[in-house]
Amino acid sequence: MKKFIGTLVVLVLVYVTAAYATGYLGEREVRQQLLSEAEFLAGQQVAISLEDYRRGITSSEVTTVIRYRDVLPEGELVLTVDARVSHGPLFWQGGAPRLGLSSIEGEFRLHAPDQPELNAVLERLWGESLGTFTGYTGFTGRYTLDWQIPGFDQSLDTDDARFSFAGAQGRLSGVANEHQYSGDVSVGAVTIEDQQGSGERIEISGLQSTFDLHYLNAYISVGEVEVDISRIAWQQLEGSTGELTDVRLRAESEAVGDKLNSQLSIDASRLEGVMLPVRDIYYRFALNNVSQAALTQWQASASQWGNDVTEAEIIEVMDALLQPGLQFSADMGAGLMDGQSRLTLNADYIGLGAGRSLSQLDSYGDLLAAVNAELVFRADDAIVMNTPLILVTADYIGTYLIDEGGEYVMRAKLQDGRLTIADIPFPIEFLLMGLM
Repeated sequence: MKKFIGTLVVLVLVYVTAAYATGYLGEREVRQQLLSEAEFLAGQQVAISLEDYRRGITSSEVTTVIRYRDVLPEGELVLTVDARVSHGPLFWQGGAPRLGLSSIEGEFRLHAPDQPELNAVLERLWGESLGTFTGYTGFTGRYTLDWQIPGFDQSLDTDDARFSFAGAQGRLSGVANEHQYSGDVSVGAVTIEDQQGSGERIEISGLQSTFDLHYLNAYISVGEVEVDISRIAWQQLEGSTGELTDVRLRAESEAVGDKLNSQLSIDASRLEGVMLPVRDIYYRFALNNVSQAALTQWQASASQWGNDVTEAEIIEVMDALLQPGLQFSADMGAGLMDGQSRLTLNADYIGLGAGRSLSQLDSYGDLLAAVNAELVFRADDAIVMNTPLILVTADYIGTYLIDEGGEYVMRAKLQDGRLTIADIPFPIEFLLMGLM
């Protein structure tokens, strides 16, 4: 019996010692990570600070504050995170034992110190706590954080409109101090409805999103983000209704040497409630060979600019961004009636030449001469001939708009400062008027 008790005492001492040691290591890890994040975000309109860390033997109480500046018209928005950290190497989580550096659980609160009316709304919707979270950190520094925000269903300051929100949840994973984040977000249905009998209403079915990002610095990230919304519907005052279905957004970027390539795509299966239903909607955008240094300069400068920003400051950043080799492309289209329409644009920036600055341009024509571009518009016969588009295009069929057997095509080219449409010289002054 004495041997068993002695063994038990030794095990308890080992556990307490190990828990205290991992608690110490955990505190050091948290402080290093928050310091790294604070330095990483320096110069941005976000400040993160560790307000309190009360370390115990087997657990610690931690309070972190994140301040968002320039989010509100006046003052800042403050997110306060209160957490209880259970020290490893062995702890209970989700009703089961687990090995690791620590587990965490707590709640987060949102308030605006200078906006009492906004605070009253936040408290009415969510009470004192905006949401809760649980998380885990392994011995290698890899962590996972699950969070939840409850929903609500009520009117706000007046009885004019009622807001319904089904809540949100998500997961965030990463490695401490590496600025790499992946995870998912699920937002429940949102409904806003007029309560005065007008019938006005908007419904968003919910949102599903995944992301995998690596921040190269506080302003530039590479990776991908996807967002899916199955349905957005609305009813207007006069009783007309509309619906946009199967919306998908995808953004991705990659670093190639010291350049950045970015792509954005938006798709939707159908849009109703307009003059003619539209289907198979898509939009593709790409911007390649962007200088990372120039983009960082642009983002850093823009975050500091106020109403007193000068033209010289803007031109300095634009000169850095507009470097030879910059490429832009767009591809968009949709189905209408029994036909399909599509527009593609490819543009290459070849530069102003001779080290010239934008401040030295005599006219927009000089800038257009620094760009070579090609645009192609295609529309099936059914669209051109059986929609109001014919009222706009009738005078140009056979000249700028060519019938190519089942579809009408317009090809425009900007080369060396000269514009042609269907190989016919077009006065560039008309294009310049659109830029004035």
